[in-house]
Amino acid sequence: MSMNTRKHFMQQQHNENKKLSEKGFITIMSVLIVTLVGTAIALWGLAYATRSAQTDLVVIRSYQTRALLDACIEAALLQIRLNPSYTGASSVTIDEYSCKYHVTLNGDGEKVIDSEGGGNSIIRHLTVVLSGYASDITIKTWEEH
Repeated sequence: MSMNTRKHFMQQQHNENKKLSEKGFITIMSVLIVTLVGTAIALWGLAYATRSAQTDLVVIRSYQTRALLDACIEAALLQIRLNPSYTGASSVTIDEYSCKYHVTLNGDGEKVIDSEGGGNSIIRHLTVVLSGYASDITIKTWEEH
């Protein structure tokens, strides 16, 4: 084999190796980019799902706290029903949730029940104003603040 033929053959083989190397680099970069995009999408989905689950849990706890406050108000209403001149304070505990209520008279002679309570870092406040007396009690307002 002559020197020129050998040189030409080696040059041709070098060019083919270079083309294969470039194709390999492009393939590896493409796979890397697709993997990074897929990972980013998966992480975003995981973060969204986690945030959504946390929000759902807060909403559930908030509803549980509101139900507890309603129970607290109902307990105060029962005290007033049993003793129409009742004023004072007490509390209600259900599982890890607790609330307290205060029954007072306002300047208009109406009874006011203030209730506050919750659990798991959720605190809510509820105020009920009653008018009437004894068996003729009317709920004038029932509002959360």
